[in-house]
Amino acid sequence: MEKYNGRFPNDSATLELLPGIGPYTARALSVFAYNQSEVLIETNIRTVFIYHFFFRAKRKITDAELRLPIKQTLPEKDFRIWYSALMDYGAYIKKNVKNPSRKSAEHKQQSCFKGSVREIRGRVLRELLIQSKSLRALQKCIPDEKLRSILSTLIQEGFIKGQQKEYRIQNTR
Repeated sequence: MEKYNGRFPNDSATLELLPGIGPYTARALSVFAYNQSEVLIETNIRTVFIYHFFFRAKRKITDAELRLPIKQTLPEKDFRIWYSALMDYGAYIKKNVKNPSRKSAEHKQQSCFKGSVREIRGRVLRELLIQSKSLRALQKCIPDEKLRSILSTLIQEGFIKGQQKEYRIQNTR
């Protein structure tokens, strides 16, 4: 609050200085929250540019190689609309044509969601958004050996507050 005079930064370079905000998140905030011109690369955008600019490539394509065609195709305005359309189009390509993202040097097979820490974290947060719960109540609806560890991590990250008797969503206001 003090460092930025009570205003959330709107440029990606400054946003990256904030804890927990990396290059993608900083650029996504600049584009989608502030409608600024940025080179934004995420999986579906990567799919579109590999499909249209590197379709015949027999090697892995790096994000560095994608930056120039992305920059050259940016519109003069309405950046958030442009990127939203690219994300939808990339999802369409993956579903209906093929997945060119596999040609990306950044491509990683996503782990299974079912039973993952991501799934359990989401379930915990969903439960606590409805109402505060004790550890015992959470264990009844989310019977998983990772629950205590996940609760501890969510507390450290500032998402929730509590202890065994009551866990609740952290109020940030």
